[in-house]
Amino acid sequence: REHGYPIDFNTEVSLNIAADDEMLSLMRAANFSTIFIGIESPRRESLKETRKTQNMRGDLLANIRKIQSYGIQIQAGMIVGFDADDESIFEEQLAFVQEARIPVSMTGMLQALPKTPLHARVASEGRLLYETNGDQFAFSNIVPAKMSRRRLYEGYHWLVSQLYDFDNYRRRTLAFLLHRGAQIHGGRNFRKGDLRRLWRVLVATLFRGGPRRAWFTLRLLGATLLRRPSVIKEAVSFAVVH
Repeated sequence: REHGYPIDFNTEVSLNIAADDEMLSLMRAANFSTIFIGIESPRRESLKETRKTQNMRGDLLANIRKIQSYGIQIQAGMIVGFDADDESIFEEQLAFVQEARIPVSMTGMLQALPKTPLHARVASEGRLLYETNGDQFAFSNIVPAKMSRRRLYEGYHWLVSQLYDFDNYRRRTLAFLLHRGAQIHGGRNFRKGDLRRLWRVLVATLFRGGPRRAWFTLRLLGATLLRRPSVIKEAVSFAVVH
């Protein structure tokens, strides 16, 4: 506090924090800017498999919006490949992330980890392909229940490519920046060193990243400056993260 809150904090929590107004207020006061939440899926039947009952309480989108109203960004953990997931899950999950205004979604495929009930169940059903190495972004070690393995991999690849398509990412990121609640502190002001680093980033993005990336960056930063210039630092960060 004595130094003007130059540091912001990140942490991992569960979605039931949306019901705790006092905790959200304290986190905003302490300058927590980002939290990771394992949302897993917008599909209720898939959530039942995770036994994350807190994700099924109330309206999922409303809970996400409430957290965002405290000036906190949600980074989501999402999964495809549950037994309740059919081939429509990929479009459903894309639509959900867009509507939830979640810029960064860490989306993977379901893995059966050793010594878990899921591992025991799929092994007993003859659907365990191999012991996982923990990499959920390349393969799933489970034979899907409602689609082929090939369709799961193709659908997952499509989903990730659509999530980080320039237009889709820009739209939901801008929507988050425009609707996010105000932060109390917002970090320190720009210094000369920050401006030099920002210039190097913009040069690399606008002139070395190709025309599509340059256009994406200009549209995101331009719209932010016109509609909510107070969050331009965050807009720059999101452009770089992409």
